[in-house]
Amino acid sequence: DEIEEKDWDGMEVCQSGDTLGMLLNLDEGTLTVYKNNRRLGVMKDGLSGPYCWYVSLANSQTGTDAVSIKRGTHPNSDGATSV
Repeated sequence: DEIEEKDWDGMEVCQSGDTLGMLLNLDEGTLTVYKNNRRLGVMKDGLSGPYCWYVSLANSQTGTDAVSIKRGTHPNSDGATSV
């Protein structure tokens, strides 16, 4: 399958050391992106069904960038958790 890349409102370049968060809300059908605990915007809407997380690093200049996927606390929330 081919991966489709599209610009979205709030999209920003990421650098080594940035922390990215993604909040998948299947009640609203949205995927919201956070960078360094700051909300960038909704990357995708109209989502439903099962999903599997994966990561691809492109143009890694140091070769030492790391990725982890874990459940975390939603920025600026009352402690609700998100993936």
